[in-house]
Amino acid sequence: MGFFLFLFLFILVLGLAVVGSVLNFFLRLFSFGRKGHASTANQGEGTSSTARSDRKVFSKEEGEYVDFEEVKN
Repeated sequence: MGFFLFLFLFILVLGLAVVGSVLNFFLRLFSFGRKGHASTANQGEGTSSTARSDRKVFSKEEGEYVDFEEVKN
């Protein structure tokens, strides 16, 4: 009897963990998490932080093709 109770509780806890992780995945996928609430709260304060993050990080000179010589061993 004790073994079946342990097995039942183990399966119950494992099932709840799987359901919780799947639910967490879908909540993050559709941005119902903290990030969504933080962005709506910051919209009233101003757009200076969003303007900063939209700037180009690399300059036009970076990432150009250059001539090279192949070194033979």
